[in-house]
Amino acid sequence: MSTIQLSCLDRGPVRNLTFKIDAKSKTQGLPKSRLPEFSPEDAEEIAGTSDFLGINFYTASIVTPKEAPDDYDINYFADSDIHSYQDETWHRCVITEER
Repeated sequence: MSTIQLSCLDRGPVRNLTFKIDAKSKTQGLPKSRLPEFSPEDAEEIAGTSDFLGINFYTASIVTPKEAPDDYDINYFADSDIHSYQDETWHRCVITEER
């Protein structure tokens, strides 16, 4: 992977999330963004180091925007500014050690 391929991190949803976290960090009174910044040297160093990206697509949720986002709650779920839940009528699956 070249640093050119890493430029995909500067576009689309990843870039939008970066702007959002930067803005929230300012609102929270932090001196800089909570997200690390990657220099060209950092990008070169990590280029080609990822062998696998796993995405969990088994969980379904209903997602709606939060009417009043909490800018002072610092965590992954608060950063999304969404309300996520599962309908109680949906079937549940419990994974155990027993097979």
